[in-house]
Amino acid sequence: MTLLEWGGLRAETLWPLYRAEQSRWRAALAWDTATIWATIESARVTWGLPGLVCCDTAGDIRGWTYFLRHGDRIEIGGVVSDSREATEALVDGARRQGAGIDGFVFGGAVGLNDALSARGISCDRYSYLVHPTNRVPFQRPGHALRPWKTHDVAATAALLREAYGDGGQLFAREGTIAEWRTYLDQLLSYAGCGILRPDLSRIVEVDGRVTALALVTSLGTDTAHLAQLAVGPGMRRSGIARALLAEAMKAAHAAGFAQMSLLVSEANAPARGLYETWGFAERGEFTSLRSEQT
Repeated sequence: MTLLEWGGLRAETLWPLYRAEQSRWRAALAWDTATIWATIESARVTWGLPGLVCCDTAGDIRGWTYFLRHGDRIEIGGVVSDSREATEALVDGARRQGAGIDGFVFGGAVGLNDALSARGISCDRYSYLVHPTNRVPFQRPGHALRPWKTHDVAATAALLREAYGDGGQLFAREGTIAEWRTYLDQLLSYAGCGILRPDLSRIVEVDGRVTALALVTSLGTDTAHLAQLAVGPGMRRSGIARALLAEAMKAAHAAGFAQMSLLVSEANAPARGLYETWGFAERGEFTSLRSEQT
């Protein structure tokens, strides 16, 4: 296998790869990623988004990956390959790009988790779950809910930091308010996790303070996505998470979305229990990966 920097490749070489991924995401996840791949190709051409392709002895592309550099770390955006050999070559190539690695990728590389683990890169499984929006268990809100507004960004960042504590590295590496603000700015500006829909999102305020919220994006014409369901420590075990989920799903149904999707960590037993009780079904798997400096 031979690794090549993808910066020197022609667009005609890469677009078939993007289109194949677009079809795969749509079929597996009901997620329309056309805008995402167009943005990635634009970034590759205009400012040099780094990436690698893996070719066999015949010169055929067997896998590819792309990533962002953050100082001496890289953040992997995706890994796609059709063989373990190509996957291992891509992981090794990515490791040479930085002293530490982060990433969150949709499973599209043969033997990826094994390749990561063998190289000391930790990986956590996230389930991609879906549920029809027209079948929502009745939930009594108990608290007044209102649509999320853009002026809620600061209060939302504060709640997310409080709700996640030290467990939010997937979204904010150090858990700082500034990092949570950056995460929200990206959610508002980019379509990596869908397009944020304030009209479908809901928050709870108590004494003028945001204490719980559901942030919802759209992934396509049929699928709304629960990007965040966060409840402050003082509001937990009050049923507010169920009420927020129910109201978000009702709003999505009224807006014409047939299903609601979400991601949940395999290690988050309380959240998994809630979604299993409601009948959410697994449609796919994502991997969160992380390694420290060596």
